[in-house]
Amino acid sequence: MRKIFLGAVKSLGANARRPSGPGRYLGMIRFLAGQHPYRPDLDRLLALNQVTAHELVYGELLMGDTGGRRELLDAYERIRPASTVPHWQVVEFVQAHDLQGRGVGWIDIHLLAAALVGQLQLWTADPRFAAMATELGVAYQASR
Repeated sequence: MRKIFLGAVKSLGANARRPSGPGRYLGMIRFLAGQHPYRPDLDRLLALNQVTAHELVYGELLMGDTGGRRELLDAYERIRPASTVPHWQVVEFVQAHDLQGRGVGWIDIHLLAAALVGQLQLWTADPRFAAMATELGVAYQASR
């Protein structure tokens, strides 16, 4: 099974300002930037060609770019893309699994749907998102 390492971080530490929009994907940015605690797993998965990207995460990274992410965006573009799921199918997915009102966002739900359709595992540091991925059987458990 291929891995997908898209994700969100809700807790950034005491000194960080609370992000919205693109900042929610800091977990994924940390993976790409090789920061601890993600680097060993990401390096291993990249070496095995087991990492998959998603166009919506690329869009979030792009929209949050204030000039310092060109290298990151270029690297992300070289990662094999996951399939996207059409809007109406994501709506049906949400309704079928009663996912609304549970503290995750619309892009997160798209990522969950893509993980299920593509038989991928989803890597996230967001506790609510991780719980939902676990419930749906697509959570990736990083080594510690």
